[in-house]
Amino acid sequence: MPASDGSWNWAVVDACAGELLPARLLADSTARSLYRLSPDDEYHQVAPFLIKWPPAWWTEAGGVGDLSWGILLQSVGDLDTILRHLRRMLSVKAPDGEIWLFRFYDPRVLGPFLGACTSAELEWIFGPIDRFGCPRSDTHLDVFAREDIGWASGGAGRVRLSARFAVPPAGIGPLFLLRAAHLEPFEHVAETALVERIQAQMSADLLDDLSDEVIAERIKAGLARARNRYGIDAEDALTAFVALMWEVAPGFDRQPQISQLLLRGRGDANERALELASRASAQAWTEAAEMGRDDDWLIHGDESASAAVRSSDR
Repeated sequence: MPASDGSWNWAVVDACAGELLPARLLADSTARSLYRLSPDDEYHQVAPFLIKWPPAWWTEAGGVGDLSWGILLQSVGDLDTILRHLRRMLSVKAPDGEIWLFRFYDPRVLGPFLGACTSAELEWIFGPIDRFGCPRSDTHLDVFAREDIGWASGGAGRVRLSARFAVPPAGIGPLFLLRAAHLEPFEHVAETALVERIQAQMSADLLDDLSDEVIAERIKAGLARARNRYGIDAEDALTAFVALMWEVAPGFDRQPQISQLLLRGRGDANERALELASRASAQAWTEAAEMGRDDDWLIHGDESASAAVRSSDR
């Protein structure tokens, strides 16, 4: 892995990324939790840790299979300086003023976020850090370097950080203020994660040995229809709708009674989706089972607005 090239001297490791990680991190004398916790606090199980890189136990354990285990850092700063800086990044203010916990140490989050920052914001984010490394695969590391701010970089694995001098660093203060531009890159990330969670809950018997790509596209088609035709936006209700497409028939909602229950039944759109199985008659489900066409797995023109991610964990 490129993380072993010797130039990285720190890492932020997410304790959630491996069953044995919490114990190993707590036993590592160089590790410090980014959360201010007592030694016996149970939240160590889900905390990010700053550690000297690479720890001996990492090589012995063969690393971590989950590529979202954390990020690498290169810095001449000492532990206290880097720890203090990273802790400032744990909380951010959303555009609507709400305070969010910011998982910047997830490589799927950090790269898109940095790409949306102004040059002034990047200077604040880098602070005492010279380079961030985000694992993308076992053999590839996306590198974000302070020296690349405002310049195109041509090195392999290097990612350009565009200069955006026109936007003032409004987010630099006690809390970093997220702008709408910071959130846009995460729509795709959030949608991909939702698709993966839905697929993980589905029975293998329903998937018919289909490729992951085909399964993902079909799930996306179901999400688009649920959101744009019926206004469903809660994750559990979206999951229920997509599951019915696989378990009953991809066009199950064309059955008249089921369609009316989804559109005009009791409760809001999410409640109607969650209660559909018990509210529709047995005859309706028998008819729905016959409603399957190849184009039911496609995203149609009136459903293409699903690019806006509106799902939530409710």
